[in-house]
Amino acid sequence: MTSSAQRMMAAAIVLLSIVIVAGLLMAYDSEAHVRSASVAAGDAKASDRVEVKASLISIDPVREEATFRLSFEPKGSLLGSDGTLTKELRLTVNAASGAADRPFPKGRVMPPTDVVVDLDNGIVTDYPRDRYDAELELLMVAPTSSGADKVATVATVDASLHGWKFQAGTSTKQAAGYALTHVSVSRSPATVGVAVFMMLLYWLLSISAVILTFLIAVSGRRLEAGMLTWCAGLLFALLAFRGAMPSAPGIGAFVDYAAVFPAEIATALCLVTLVVTYLRRLGAN
Repeated sequence: MTSSAQRMMAAAIVLLSIVIVAGLLMAYDSEAHVRSASVAAGDAKASDRVEVKASLISIDPVREEATFRLSFEPKGSLLGSDGTLTKELRLTVNAASGAADRPFPKGRVMPPTDVVVDLDNGIVTDYPRDRYDAELELLMVAPTSSGADKVATVATVDASLHGWKFQAGTSTKQAAGYALTHVSVSRSPATVGVAVFMMLLYWLLSISAVILTFLIAVSGRRLEAGMLTWCAGLLFALLAFRGAMPSAPGIGAFVDYAAVFPAEIATALCLVTLVVTYLRRLGAN
């Protein structure tokens, strides 16, 4: 290879490296955008209201639960000069676990509280294609001797967690003191991309083992000890590789039936075929 050809190849490698790095940085910016969502619901024009900020702090697809942390900021006549409530309030939430009613006594500040809600319309074994819906339902009232008066509520939901993609929306059935928001949850593009890449590796490695076995057992290529060692090591390495999938559930998910199980079966059959071929040739000699 001439020096000019070497320089052209080096320039092409540098250019390709720059393009790959730039593409990855752009993908990171896109990832940061899609993994966060924000939506507000309620009457923001009411002078006497409670502003609720709901931050999604955790998702557990195995238990089918999402946890929101609610923080409160009373406005108008609800807030005293010392920063405490001027009247008793009660918040009712659609909690999947824990109390549904959260009381806030008069003369106290409104402390943050965590709410666990259900993840619906999804199953974790669909990983990495699993999708879920989470709804946060809030009803704020002020108890009175004759019942309860509804209190204007503005709910702002912020969802941003690593490894997840979010889309947020509000219900069209908003009412005084009531706010309903929903968040659609799915795996982030980076998580899906890594999982798909690993699935392709499973297929490529198992196909390589099949090709090697065919060349040895059928085409008569020489069988070396290193080939047996490689195939045996691959059999166990593929199973250990499964644990490196980001946020993957236990064995039995979609990725196992689509890639892991076929690769393990093919590799095991290749190893057995190589051992049988070795013993047959050993006996023939």
